[in-house]
Amino acid sequence: MCFLVKGTYAPWFKNEFPVFACPSPCPVKKYCFILVIGQFLQILEPSRELAMQLIELGRQHSLTRKLGVDMLRERFLHHDYVAVLLQEGYYLEALRYARKYKVITVQPVLFLEKAIASDSPRNVAAVLSFFSEFMPSFKTTSDYGRYQHILSEMV
Repeated sequence: MCFLVKGTYAPWFKNEFPVFACPSPCPVKKYCFILVIGQFLQILEPSRELAMQLIELGRQHSLTRKLGVDMLRERFLHHDYVAVLLQEGYYLEALRYARKYKVITVQPVLFLEKAIASDSPRNVAAVLSFFSEFMPSFKTTSDYGRYQHILSEMV
């Protein structure tokens, strides 16, 4: 059971909401915290700013981060959602999402760097192929030639 910690306020909500916590022996302390955050989300209007705050707060609480990421997706903030997926290392999922929602603001280099970091020629080839089809002008850039050369060295 959660209770109010008197005189303590959550800085990420700019001192508008009190902090709730669990009693010391509580085995599900972080989950009670998440439940309280979930109750605030019912009061607060979902927005990009709130989603980003939840993602930042989620560095210590993975469920809070998931709430923020889900909020980006549900609010159709495609570019931000793709950026978070990339940041978390899910570049192939980010590619699928970008294709599905036609997110043209993505930078191919970010995806290609993640693919190279995976040390998988297959993934690098898939990313190159994706951007060649998704953004036909990509084939005429110096980045395409550079990563095509890197791919040929990987094989």
